[in-house]
Amino acid sequence: MLRRATPALFALLLSLIGCEGSEDIDAKTQDSGGAGADGADGADGAGGADGADGADGAADGGDGGSVAVYGPENAWWHAPADSVPAGLSGGSHRVGETLGNFTLTDQNGDQVELYQFYGKVVQLVLFAEWCGPCNAEAPEIEAAAADLLDEDIVVISVMVQQNDGSAPDGAALGRWVDRYSVTHPLLAGTSELEAMLQGGFPTLPVADSSMTIVTLDNFPFDPEYLRGVE
Repeated sequence: MLRRATPALFALLLSLIGCEGSEDIDAKTQDSGGAGADGADGADGAGGADGADGADGAADGGDGGSVAVYGPENAWWHAPADSVPAGLSGGSHRVGETLGNFTLTDQNGDQVELYQFYGKVVQLVLFAEWCGPCNAEAPEIEAAAADLLDEDIVVISVMVQQNDGSAPDGAALGRWVDRYSVTHPLLAGTSELEAMLQGGFPTLPVADSSMTIVTLDNFPFDPEYLRGVE
């Protein structure tokens, strides 16, 4: 059974092997079944949604027109701007409360806002590049992500720490993409997201289609649980 990796355990590992950089850690994680990537630069902090006024860009309409969509321009799905409630906000990290919004940089170097996925069930995967259980689950999560999207479920992986324990950058995200052929949203997280951790990495909170938290942790990763969330 998978068990969590904690920052304290990582610090102990660093002290034992005398590692000063991500390359040494990467070699160790490969030996134990995985390794990671470097996150993206310039992540923005959490905040609330501005509703339709925050929309950016347009989606094709059914009659050849266009529909304004919510959030910054990027490669991922966007909710129609008028479907995102004005003033939507959260951040308490409790079941039954609204999941807090954030804007972070993805593996393509684009800004991605959490609330652009309003209307979809959202599986967040908060992980660290150096984390053994995170590496172990990564192939299953990637394999499930495409099928789940067809069922209105979005998987969003957020790297919170890279191999040396620091905030991830674009190189870290690139390593993770290359190692696990990631095609779903992969974001560079910030230390503020560590408040959501449930005992360590990985932590997998889930929000329903209204961005209400339904579980603080779907760990070990269970796609069947997600299929039961609306």
